This record gives sequence, structure tokens and C-alpha cells, in this order.
Amino acid sequence: MCSTSCPLTETPAAYIWYKNGEFLYEDWSPWYQQLVSSEEAVRYSCAIKGYEDLRAPEVSVDSVTSTCFTVTYAKGRMCSYKQTSEDGSCSITYPTEVYVQKTPAESPVTLTCRTSCPLTDSQAADRWYRTQQFPVSSSFVESFSCAVKDHDGLLSAEVCVQGQTNIICALKGSSVDLPCSAEHPTSMVKWYTVHQNDSSHELSPKGNRVTYNMIEGSNYTLTINDLRESDANFYCCRENTDQPQLWRNGTKLHVADLQVKVIPATEGQTVTLMCSTSCPLTETPAAYIWYKNGEFLYQDWSPWYQQLVSSEEAVRYSCAIKGYEDLRAPEVSVDSVTSTCFTVTYAKGKMCSYKQTSEDEPCSITYPTEVHVQKTKLKSHTILTCNTSCPMADPHTAYRWYWNRVLNSHCENQDITLFRSNSEIYSCAVKGHEDLHSGEDCVDDENCWSVNYVNRRICALQGSSVDITSEYSYPKNQLPQSTSWYIKKRSNEDADELIDVKYYDNLKIPHILSINNLKKNDSAEYTFRLQQINQQLEQSELAGVTLVVTGLEVMFTPAAVMTEFQRVTLTCSTSCPLTDDIKFIWYLNGRPLTLPENQNKHLVLDPVRCHHAGNYSCAVETHNNISSPIETLTVNGEYGFKF
Repeated sequence: MCSTSCPLTETPAAYIWYKNGEFLYEDWSPWYQQLVSSEEAVRYSCAIKGYEDLRAPEVSVDSVTSTCFTVTYAKGRMCSYKQTSEDGSCSITYPTEVYVQKTPAESPVTLTCRTSCPLTDSQAADRWYRTQQFPVSSSFVESFSCAVKDHDGLLSAEVCVQGQTNIICALKGSSVDLPCSAEHPTSMVKWYTVHQNDSSHELSPKGNRVTYNMIEGSNYTLTINDLRESDANFYCCRENTDQPQLWRNGTKLHVADLQVKVIPATEGQTVTLMCSTSCPLTETPAAYIWYKNGEFLYQDWSPWYQQLVSSEEAVRYSCAIKGYEDLRAPEVSVDSVTSTCFTVTYAKGKMCSYKQTSEDEPCSITYPTEVHVQKTKLKSHTILTCNTSCPMADPHTAYRWYWNRVLNSHCENQDITLFRSNSEIYSCAVKGHEDLHSGEDCVDDENCWSVNYVNRRICALQGSSVDITSEYSYPKNQLPQSTSWYIKKRSNEDADELIDVKYYDNLKIPHILSINNLKKNDSAEYTFRLQQINQQLEQSELAGVTLVVTGLEVMFTPAAVMTEFQRVTLTCSTSCPLTDDIKFIWYLNGRPLTLPENQNKHLVLDPVRCHHAGNYSCAVETHNNISSPIETLTVNGEYGFKF
């Protein structure tokens, strides 16, 4: 092959081949037209049309076997690897096959680049390629491949290795204990912060905030109190730092920022609230607590606010995690919601740092309700534009671009210009509002492997059925090797679980995952994956479909025991917001009630009278066989009588 060490900016008009110094032919392809075996004294060279005086150094193929082949270079860069001068000739033996040997199967693992030709094992340097694929809660998985230096076109197959890095995500402002990662810790161990280039810095105790527990039996724990974002780092515990790649056996600490996320709902002019952390907490939250105008509202296992929210003047929402009530998320108010935009005011916090220099000041930000990528194909290039439904949000907006479902952190522009066609998948989002994501698409529509979901957030009743729909595309004449649904449980299990359930897949319709008789432990994130032939299934940084399964519960405000002529509100409560047009049915002592026109999910008794006392339950009209447990309202008469 007539090759350059980097792709030329000026596309070659043609490639010219020479044999024993004589012109042979020219063609648009850089590949030599015939396969070559070892021929004595036959020398090959090539040039690019228009640069005939800049020929490649001559090459002759000396021998070819099933395991090795030997090439003689007249001069050039290849020879400088073998000797001090590039002007002399050199002969190099290469393998016909390269593979990675993993020894042993258990940790620690040694990887060796092996070849089919023993001569090259000792005389040639190796090239290693590493791709960190995905971290999981207690480890990470990486893929490695190798090649012989200066012969990178022959690459080994990838080998996956699971490392032992412990990943911890703790709440900002809380305390965390990091266990020592040394195999046999002693009182001589020290703690280090480690960077991925394997440089390290010894960590010294800092008053009461950063402390060592070096007592035997304590596992020589590092304790960090009042966690700050600057504490996020790799930590390693050992007696010395003379071993490379310390971070592989250390602890990666993430510091989670708590905030109320505001996400547009698919129904009407409403939004959904979610109590969210910037990374999945290692300690599973016992419950989420919601506050309205600073007052306790309710607590529940689900991070989703129970109702859809429209713009309400001077109503502020906040949330906390049970056990960490003093670390509330900054308050949020929803100022306005239309079919194209919604405006949110943050009391303070990270969202405000995008708008101004201080995080302690309030800020108002207008977001779109829809994001999509516009593709403009021109003669020499293609322009991708991340468009939103809200023009007033565009001028001050930064964007997030994703390539092959991985964030490209270097580009925050609204437009991207591509000068070559490829089959990479792209999508976009607004920075700071990544939960609202565009659909996936490809520049080259003919070779596109894309996956999209009809709904990314589903709230369903316990005992009902649900359809989770994926729409996907693939290149013509390249059927997927497999199509599978995966589930990630709320408990942040180590690896995604392949779902063993029935689903519907017809190439003429979307791929539908149907789950019947829903249970609360079906609440999870579901992702659909296509597997290409002879390729591994790809993990993704992007979220799939979040399903929350909720029951119905009757709640009394302010209490279940009231005095006659007071006001009481009964709510048919769910752990996530059902759609706006859901109609609720109320029962008193087993008999359905006729509600006023303006009441549905909430039943207001004002004033409450003695005949209102009794057993209440509620149901959804479309699933009236699914009802809440019975709750009793007690009404005390003015003179102490109880009804």
C-alpha cells in the first residue's frame, strides 16, 4: 500500500507505482493491484501524481511464509528503527499474526503482545492501545490490543481486563471513609492522590476535615469530612509509590452535587421534578424528602416528585436525602411553561455558575422543551446544528455533543462542520440540561446503527402493563447479529443485566418490550442494544428509558384525625407523576363518590362534617381494578364526639 503517515489535506489525484525504478501504472487507489510473493531482486516504490520526484523509498519482499515475512527497505524511517542512519538499507522480519496473551486469568493480570513469528518477539518494540470502556460500582473494564511498532496496520484482537478500582460517590458536604487498598496494610502505609499519568502526591491530614485512622484493625481508613468538589480524585494507600499504575488499585472518589432537575413533561404545559445527584450514590438513599416553600412536604423511595408542575407564582421546591436533611438541594421555582420553552429560577448552586461568576446568587434560565439535530449537506461538507424549540434560549446556551454515545467534552458550539462522511452516531443536548436529549442520527444514512426511544420516562401503576418502545436503524443488507434489552436496577448493580422476557421485534415496526403485572422492583433503567456482526456490544454514556412503578396511596392533609368544620384534603398519591389527563375514582366505605368538576386527584372536604368520616380508597379510571389500600378518616365533633 502506498501510505502517508497522516491523511493528506490535498486529496491525491492518483498514485503511481514503480517496479525496479521503472514506471508501472497509475490509479486512484493507494493499493497495489496484485498480491506479491517473494521475488528475488524486485523492488517496488510509489509516488503521488504531481509529486513524482518525491517517491517512497524502494521496498523488496524477501520471503513470505505462513508465520513470517521479511522486507528490505532501501532507506527511510523504517531503517532508523533498526540502525542510527536512515540512509542505509535494512531488512526487517514481521509476523503475519499478532495476538494478546493474558496471564494469569485472575488478577493481577500480565498482558504480553505475542506474534506468529518468534524472531519479531525480541527484535521489535510493541505498540499498545487501550480504551477504557466503562466503570462499574466496584471495578472498571478496559480493552487492550497491540501491534508491532511501525507495522500498526496488523492489529491484534481486543482483550478485556477487569481492574479493581473502587468507585465511591458521596454527597457534597457529607463524610466518607476510604478503605486502604494495599494488600497487606501496616502502620507504614501512606495515602496518596494519584493522577492517570501515574504521578502521585502524598496526602497530609488537614485538621479535623481529612484524617487517617492508622490503628491496626481499622483497615487504615482515610476519613474526609465536609466533602468538597475539590476532594474528587484518585486515592491510593501503600508503603511506597515505586509501582506503576497505582490508580488501578486505588479508590476513585466522586463528589455528588444535589439538585432539583426540571424536565419538560410530554403532556401539556407542565414539567417534572426530580431529586438528582451528579453521580449514582454508593450508599443507596433510604428515601427522598421534598420541601415546598421551605416546609416538609413528604418522603418517598422515588426521586421523582409525585405531581406534574405548572408555573405557580412564588412556589419554591427543594429536596434532600433522608439522613442528610441539612444538605438540601438549592431551591427551584418554575416561572413559566409553554409548549416550546420553560423558565426556571435557581436560588443558587452550580446551575447559576453558568450564568454568572458566583454560585451563591439566584439566576433564571430559559430552557427548550425539545432538542433536535438539523443536518445540512453541502458539496464539500456537512453542517450539524443543535436546534431547540425555544429561540430565546439559544443565544446564551452552551451545547453538549455525543459521538457514538460518548460525550465530546471539547465542543460546546451549536454548530459542528464535518468535512468527511462517516457512520458515527451523533446526538446533542443543552449543557446543564442533559436529561433532555435529541434523537440519534448519522451523517452517512446508508451505514447508520442508531437507537431511539419513544418515551424516556415512564410512570406506571403497580399491577398494570407497560410497553417500552425503541425505534432503531441499521445499514442496508446488514441485519443485526442480536437485539437485546438490558436492565440497570436502582441499587446500582455492578453490571447491566440481560432481560430474559418476551418482546416483539418485527423489522417493519419498532422494537417493543412488554412487561405485564408490574411490580415495584421492575422500577429500573432499560436500554436497547444492537449487536453488529463480529463486534462487541457497546456500553453507552446515555440514559435509556427510566421506568418507575408506583402504587396508589390515600394521604390526608393536614391529618387523618380532624375536628368538624375544619378543612382536610385527601390526595390519591403516587411515587411519580402520572399523566395530566388521568381521571381518579374515590370510594367511601366501598361506594364511589361523585366529585365536583374541579376535583380529581385531590378531594377537598371544606368544611369536613361528621358524615365524611369513614374508610377511603382511590383508583384510576382506566385501571379501576387497581386501587389503593383503605385509609380511615376520623372526624371529632365540636363537643368531643368521635365519628
